[in-house]
Amino acid sequence: MRFAEPLFLSDSVRAYEPRRLRVKGHPAHLDPYYVLTVSKDSPGLFSYYPPKQLKKPYYETSDDLVIGLAFTEEEAKALSVRILNATFQARGDYDVRSYFEGAGSAS
Repeated sequence: MRFAEPLFLSDSVRAYEPRRLRVKGHPAHLDPYYVLTVSKDSPGLFSYYPPKQLKKPYYETSDDLVIGLAFTEEEAKALSVRILNATFQARGDYDVRSYFEGAGSAS
């Protein structure tokens, strides 16, 4: 898995675990988080996955772009809105993939 710059974090993730987030790489390190990724199917969409899904073998070699981390499903939904707002402010559209492949902005 690859990590976007900027990486969007829910407020509780940002407040609770800043040191742990420096350890990036294997999906097992993401175990407590809901992970938001850019959709491979559509340029304007993204997906979020619960922590248990990241334990599947596919994610060990996945090239998915992680764009956000949250502790709960509700936080993942709220973070989705934040990402969409940031994308629209930066680009004038909701093409999330292009936002993260381009310059992006501060989270």
